[in-house]
Amino acid sequence: QAITGFNWIVQFRRSLGVFAFYYASTHLAIYFWWDRQRNFASTVHEILHRYYLTIGFMSLMLMAPLWATSFNGAIRTLGGKNWKLLHRLTYLAAVLGCIHFYLQNKADKRKPEIFIAALAGLLLWRIVAAVRHRARTRPKPVTSNSVTPAKAHFWKGEMRVIGVFRETPAVRTFRFATSNGEPVPFAFHAGQFLSLSLLIDGKHV
Repeated sequence: QAITGFNWIVQFRRSLGVFAFYYASTHLAIYFWWDRQRNFASTVHEILHRYYLTIGFMSLMLMAPLWATSFNGAIRTLGGKNWKLLHRLTYLAAVLGCIHFYLQNKADKRKPEIFIAALAGLLLWRIVAAVRHRARTRPKPVTSNSVTPAKAHFWKGEMRVIGVFRETPAVRTFRFATSNGEPVPFAFHAGQFLSLSLLIDGKHV
């Protein structure tokens, strides 16, 4: 979303994650049903003794708690910070999935190599973007020679609503993103607020 500027993509993020879990589960089910002839002991033995199967199964197990907490109620129960921390397992699951895909292809490695290169590029971009965002939002140290406190910095700009979630019959959560797809140029702290200027019936409210 931040790379392409297509802010509407973010609303499908959790749906794509759920689909990935179902896809991987179906992949395992097909292996169990046809390859291992519905033999549970044989399937477990193969998974434990073939390391590429072990890696693939680990990826699926990491996706299970993400699938189980993919709804809005789980975010409210866990809290936004804990929920985001848990869902960082997505990165490890994706890495293990690519390794599994690469190892199970014995001859033609071109397709898994494309997946690995794409994932590596995206992860590298995430790291660079996080470092740049932290550098921009890091508060400046106050020196002992300062006579007056620094003036508070306020950000003003245009943002877009990219998602609206119904929490309760009377409560909605609105998700905002910058209009140009760049990272949000400020860090949120508890107790802060946003003043919104909206154009309603031709008037700014």
